[in-house]
Amino acid sequence: MREAAAALHLAEHRVGDKRLSAGGDVEGHRLSNGRYVLLDLARTWPPESPNEAKHLAHASSSVFFRLLRREYLQLIKANRLFPPLASDALCGWGRDMHRDHHLRVRGATKYMLSTLVDSFLQQMARRMAVPPPDKILRGALLRANPCLRTCSKSMKERLERVFR
Repeated sequence: MREAAAALHLAEHRVGDKRLSAGGDVEGHRLSNGRYVLLDLARTWPPESPNEAKHLAHASSSVFFRLLRREYLQLIKANRLFPPLASDALCGWGRDMHRDHHLRVRGATKYMLSTLVDSFLQQMARRMAVPPPDKILRGALLRANPCLRTCSKSMKERLERVFR
């Protein structure tokens, strides 16, 4: 599990008396054939920080479904922007973890929503001499744009609002 976590840029953290590199609700099982399997990996990715994503409605459970994307974690890792991020940051599962894990996730969310969005918008503006009509631009943003593949859902929603 440590090897996979290192490749995915996930931090090992404490949940109760265990050390995990996935969400605290992950289940590990040994099968009758001696193989091991992991179940309930839906929260493998760290959450977006609701405190930083102020443009979205705040729900106390948002840390369980507004998650940073795998591609964004790879971008963070490749550019050495932040140390590995913990899956259980900012939620009850992470109440025993070191404060730094929570701060890293907040910083990564803030970086995504400010620096990356601004950079993306500047790139779009440079590429277009005259902005196309809203419908065309919105469609272009939502299609398989490589920059958007590294974004979270909240970043895509923010970009849509900008071009409405």
